[in-house]
Amino acid sequence: MGIGGRVKMLREAAGLTQSELARRIGIKPPSLWLIESGDTKTVKGATLMRLSEALNADPAWLSSGRGAPYRMAVAGPDEGELVSIYRNLPPDSQKALLGAARGLLMANPKPSKADPYKVSKKA
Repeated sequence: MGIGGRVKMLREAAGLTQSELARRIGIKPPSLWLIESGDTKTVKGATLMRLSEALNADPAWLSSGRGAPYRMAVAGPDEGELVSIYRNLPPDSQKALLGAARGLLMANPKPSKADPYKVSKKA
């Protein structure tokens, strides 16, 4: 599947018409039609970035088909670093990291249902 097919797939999944997506990214609907139909083999970098933003897509996936289709939102630099570390580990180490994270999660007190901002004190 080329870039046009990937754009169309995500546009339809988002429930957008070609006209709506074109308006959101600042191009004319016929230009988006050319992209989706495959008549445009390359997409300008700025247009690609606007498409990825409007579709919440990973720009690398949109352009190449490699990786995951959707961008992963990160809360801050620490979370981004953790995701980056995980992605660069071999599979066995990824499993170990997930196991350690699950252990930390189980060991920490959870917020109470009555007041989600107050941590319950479990013994």
